[in-house]
Amino acid sequence: MTELVVPDDQWNNFLKDRQGAIAGARTAERFHWKIGDRIPIKTTLYGASSWEFNLDGIYHSDRPGGDESQFWLQWKYFDENAPAVIKSTAGWYVVKLDSPDDAVRVAKAIDEKFANSSFET
Repeated sequence: MTELVVPDDQWNNFLKDRQGAIAGARTAERFHWKIGDRIPIKTTLYGASSWEFNLDGIYHSDRPGGDESQFWLQWKYFDENAPAVIKSTAGWYVVKLDSPDDAVRVAKAIDEKFANSSFET
């Protein structure tokens, strides 16, 4: 079980697209989005900011009741237009592992990278 599943072709398109996004199946259904749609998103947080994304993928959960409501984006594109108060920060990361057996090792490596920083994980 991998939990969140994105078809390889969609994942690869997302990785190549600076304005790419992947939406959960529930979110895509709610807003009637389909692969290839251009999605404008506007926020009033930290002042008015808006971004446009290309929907490169839709993920599904292979766990009963799994979360299919997230919206993933390319951090670099977001950060280029982010207000100064949140520039160069991240709230969470999505990490794709080759094997679930790598999870503890990868999590530890991420924690070590940010140890003793202003933004410890």
